[in-house]
Amino acid sequence: MRFVFLGLLWASIACAQDFIPNLPDIPLPEGAESESVFDFDTDDTHLTQVVVYAPSSLKETQQFYNETLPQLGWQSAGENHFKRGEDTLTLEPVSATKDLTTLRLQLKAAINNP
Repeated sequence: MRFVFLGLLWASIACAQDFIPNLPDIPLPEGAESESVFDFDTDDTHLTQVVVYAPSSLKETQQFYNETLPQLGWQSAGENHFKRGEDTLTLEPVSATKDLTTLRLQLKAAINNP
């Protein structure tokens, strides 16, 4: 039953907004755009960094991620830091005005080597 609920929750979130193309389980605030900065692997880690341009204030953008990411299994690990399993996501404010926020998102995902 839990998996059915999570599937329905994922579907409702997916219908409500777009996701970052090279981070398909990280949503974009409404009207936001993203661009890839880099994406590479080390022996045990996959590192992806993108920049998000959100048409909202820093507070509104942070609130969006603080409310949305836990619905996708991410747990807060401090201000602008989230953890899901062995993966970590960091949101770094680059610049912000009352109607445009630029964030650098960095996902550090563990690679499960056999």
